[in-house]
Amino acid sequence: MSEFPFIKCLGCEEAVFDPTRAACPGCGRCPHCGKKRAQEVKSCPECNLPYCTCCGRCPQCLELRYTDIGPCECGHPNDELIIEKLVRYEAVVGAEKRPASIGCIVASITLTALFIWGLVSLKAWLH
Repeated sequence: MSEFPFIKCLGCEEAVFDPTRAACPGCGRCPHCGKKRAQEVKSCPECNLPYCTCCGRCPQCLELRYTDIGPCECGHPNDELIIEKLVRYEAVVGAEKRPASIGCIVASITLTALFIWGLVSLKAWLH
């Protein structure tokens, strides 16, 4: 078990798991880049019982789904900075709100300017 707090998956938004896992046990995606890393496996091959959608464990033998997946091309889970960001912003308990990026700010200003320009154009067209 990791010393890190559990994170929630950004892909399926259901699974809660250790951030050092290479793939979400719920949907098989990389928790950092979101790349689908595994084919969907619904039932445990040993017990023939469905895996839990939240934790990805078999209810009988407690084996985790997608444990055989290695590190992702994006660097997760080997890059400590990626793990730190996941824990900071996606922790189930105590996560911080992500700061707005420059791209989001520019997009917001552009959309606001286009909206105002549209209103001004509509006003001129109505008169």
